[in-house]
Amino acid sequence: MLFIKEEICNHIFTYLILKPMFLHRLFFLRHCFYKLDHIFNRMWQNIINWLENNLVTCTFHKHFGIACPGCGLQTSLLALLKGDIWESIHLYPALIPMLSMLSLLLLHLKFKFSWGAIILKYLFFLSVLLILFSYIYKISSHY
Repeated sequence: MLFIKEEICNHIFTYLILKPMFLHRLFFLRHCFYKLDHIFNRMWQNIINWLENNLVTCTFHKHFGIACPGCGLQTSLLALLKGDIWESIHLYPALIPMLSMLSLLLLHLKFKFSWGAIILKYLFFLSVLLILFSYIYKISSHY
């Protein structure tokens, strides 16, 4: 009988005292994460707005009147930072392979993958081909 009473007391203690304390801490953590998310989103928007207002003009396009193979890279990066992947691919198709190549290169330099050099070569050739084909398409369709 004494064992059952102790078990009931433990359940009562758990549900009346520990559970409200846990829920209070849980709501506090949720509130803190909400505030941090709000602050992060505002900072991210400020960074994107600053980047949009400070785009560098293409000197090749300015002097010669035709787009260079790198035209569209900045706006594609901005679209990717905003989360619009399809717009980013449409503006500059080689951006995602170039970013993956850069990130794999940094990881490969740090961790020395056995397969890293081969994948980097393939990503490089894919990026070059995408840049060339998109440039030829851009020149043939716009000029």
